[in-house]
Amino acid sequence: MVFIVSIKKRAIAFLPLLFFAAVSMGAVPVHINSGNPAYPFPQFLEYACGGNLGTKNPEGVTHAEMEHFIRKAYQQHALEFTYTGEEHEGIKYIELAEPFYAEFSESDGYGLLAAAYMADKPTFDGYWMCTHDKRRVRTKRYKDCTDNVPDYRFGEFTIAGISPKDGNGGSYDSAADGDVDIALALYVAYKQWGEFMRNDKGEIVRDACGEPISYKQELINVIRGLVKASVDSTLSPLGNPLRVITGLIGLDGYVKGGNTLGELTNWASQEGNYIQMDGVNIIPAFAGGVQQLRTIVRLPITGSSTICWIPSPASWARRTHGRRSSSAVERPLPIG
Repeated sequence: MVFIVSIKKRAIAFLPLLFFAAVSMGAVPVHINSGNPAYPFPQFLEYACGGNLGTKNPEGVTHAEMEHFIRKAYQQHALEFTYTGEEHEGIKYIELAEPFYAEFSESDGYGLLAAAYMADKPTFDGYWMCTHDKRRVRTKRYKDCTDNVPDYRFGEFTIAGISPKDGNGGSYDSAADGDVDIALALYVAYKQWGEFMRNDKGEIVRDACGEPISYKQELINVIRGLVKASVDSTLSPLGNPLRVITGLIGLDGYVKGGNTLGELTNWASQEGNYIQMDGVNIIPAFAGGVQQLRTIVRLPITGSSTICWIPSPASWARRTHGRRSSSAVERPLPIG
């Protein structure tokens, strides 16, 4: 019995050390339902059109238990966040603590979406400010009003797939999944807290250039990066047809893996299918057709691997259009 009491005393004495270590390492506390959100967590409601998995509990699980599990999962995820040491207008910059994963936009997308859904405003604001300043090329950084990769060639609204590291290396080209998650997170934030980022006093937060930080405008900018076509004269001499860079939607109407990845098909590169922009024929700078996704999956039971991919244009054409030729798709599928 004395032995047990002794252990408990030592454990209690050790708790402050654990707390101090967590704080000193830049641990980020969560603030669920902060900033007076329009849609506080949880929202176990049906969509306007009916249905929602959140309304269909697993057998034997109550809504209270679901809320507990989700809160716990978010708090565990937030243990991976850290303060970078930078801040602007009292808002501390946040990213993943693991340097390798912090470089990728997918990590930011996951963190921002979670914070927006959980209505965790301090975490969202700090995470977005960090994401903006290290990934939004050809714009002014919030923290110091300096240009961020001003000479980037492949799109003025690009979210860098790998952190530019203040212009000292890194791949700036975009990753589709990270971009889409970041755009959705900004949309949720705009719906949660209104158009402008505000501090604890309700005052609009402004960047170092004096401009108000707007969730809505940043959402628009990121979405422009997903779809806008732009010209890079260094790719080839200007002419007709003109080679253009698109965001995540190719000229053939299909989703791409990133702004500098090839299109799924070579439909838009064929002379009879040229698209016109301002009276000039345009073709994709990064033409198709390419396999958009290639993933190695290791099976947990057998230990064997299998490779999955989106089929080549010829295979895709046969499956979706009933064509049996080996040529590329003659007409892209409509995008709703």
